[in-house]
Amino acid sequence: MTAHIMQRLDAPYNAYVKQLELPLWNKSCLFEAGVGKNINGNMFALIRSICQDEHYKDYQLALAIVPEMLKAAQTRMSFYGLKRVQLVILESAEYNELLARAKYLFNDNTFPAYFTKRSDQVYLNTWHGTPLKRLGLSDIANSLRSFANVQKNLLTANYDLFPNEHTRTAFVDDYDLAPFYSGTYLMHDYPRNDVLTDALTYIQVRDEQNVPVDTELIAYMPTWRGVGRTADSEGQIRKISRYLTELDASLNDKQILYVNLHFTVQGALDFTSYQHIRPFPSCYETYDFLAACDKLITDYSSVIFDFAATRRPIYLFAYDEDEYMAGKGSYLEYHSLPFPIVRTVQALLKLVNAPYAANGYSEFIEKFCPYHTGSATRELVEFILGGKKQQLQLLAQKADPIENAYYVFHLGKKSLDHQIVQTILSKAQESSVLITTGTYNQKAIEAFEQLRGKVPILIIVRRHVQSRREQLLLELASKRPFLAQLLEKSLHTYFMREAHQLLSGIVPKRFIALAPDNSYLMWMIKGLSCQRYIASPLKKKMLPKRVQICLGDSFEEESHADLV
Repeated sequence: MTAHIMQRLDAPYNAYVKQLELPLWNKSCLFEAGVGKNINGNMFALIRSICQDEHYKDYQLALAIVPEMLKAAQTRMSFYGLKRVQLVILESAEYNELLARAKYLFNDNTFPAYFTKRSDQVYLNTWHGTPLKRLGLSDIANSLRSFANVQKNLLTANYDLFPNEHTRTAFVDDYDLAPFYSGTYLMHDYPRNDVLTDALTYIQVRDEQNVPVDTELIAYMPTWRGVGRTADSEGQIRKISRYLTELDASLNDKQILYVNLHFTVQGALDFTSYQHIRPFPSCYETYDFLAACDKLITDYSSVIFDFAATRRPIYLFAYDEDEYMAGKGSYLEYHSLPFPIVRTVQALLKLVNAPYAANGYSEFIEKFCPYHTGSATRELVEFILGGKKQQLQLLAQKADPIENAYYVFHLGKKSLDHQIVQTILSKAQESSVLITTGTYNQKAIEAFEQLRGKVPILIIVRRHVQSRREQLLLELASKRPFLAQLLEKSLHTYFMREAHQLLSGIVPKRFIALAPDNSYLMWMIKGLSCQRYIASPLKKKMLPKRVQICLGDSFEEESHADLV
């Protein structure tokens, strides 16, 4: 039997698990932006600041990228003279070693689902924009596939940075952070925003690009249209190309329109035929060049919340407003924004060439740019690496005590009782939560929509972060009851590590499986010091054999539980 199991073993995280047991590198920093596809934004601003500060000259800095970004990243680091930055390929052996052993972790999105944060690592998550478009549970049909890992990263970070109260509320509510998070909300401006109001950057970039003093630079930055990382990219490019052709014919010789597409579709547009339109110069960090622009045209992008700090004109070219809003929805009433909104190129040109008027711009800045000082990056670096709190607003959080954690492996499973949502709602009381997976289908989406706001939801990732030895022992334990009992002590450390990884560190008083099975978490939960129960119309001895082996003596039947 052992030989047969060995042939089937596939433990892709074997080396990573072993690295987790080695000492941390106390002066090592790992940065990742846009799942390795972005070399701009908050992560670049932090890297540049650390490289330019003599206090941190002996720190090792690594930026994770996907292979297709390697050349662009090398060019960028060379242009800015950031020779210390090590470029590592996302999910490579080198990357996994840093993920396991770097003391300081920085991300504006998510680390991979197998990421297992060590207690003495320091993780800052800045995210990558103030949300206008709905996220998480309020857009579950679009976000379910990525929800679990986003929630996990936000919950495991020591510091979640929010540039305004609107952003904090959106993430806390729509990723159900409040009941589960024990960390610190850091109310602070995005590092990338510092350059937007830097007068020297404005002058320097225009000089380097030989822009005449009387020439107006206009930035066009349309938002991403799609779900996750998928979209009709070709359709988007065709539409934008058509609109740009119209704009190019009407712009004058003292106007240049610079276009910056979302990083997932950059390079797909041919600019050679335009007279007044160019792409953002690739050598510059995006906001470095945006800082040199006099006006901004966008649509539903979070860039409006950043660029507003400049008090320069912003125009919203919402040519597909009805379609877009129907598919995504917005946290703010779109037409309540203080910026002019148009749907046609001619209307846009008329606005761009007229005196600017935007009622409520100052109030918008007060609400969405309250922490903009121009020194956000330096203050963050000094806090994370140097321990200097200065004037930072730190909101320490402590997870709520969880009495009952109800577990259903897959809310959309066909064999699951169609009354499962009502069962959850009837059992859920104060201090109760639901734990499930983000398996995607229409039944699951409908279940989440019914449960949203009525019971806190923790959606767990589906990664088995195990060594070959751990996988072998678990395979053996799952075959025979006596092996499960014999090996359980040997598996305890593994169970405990994985339970903490999957549940982002929460430990409920009671774990109650509403549809008992032999899923991975049912095994791992044995590593936590909590009471474990099954709630099933079938007695334990009537359940499938593989489920009985998993349950062993670790789970009692719910009738034995003193549930509060």
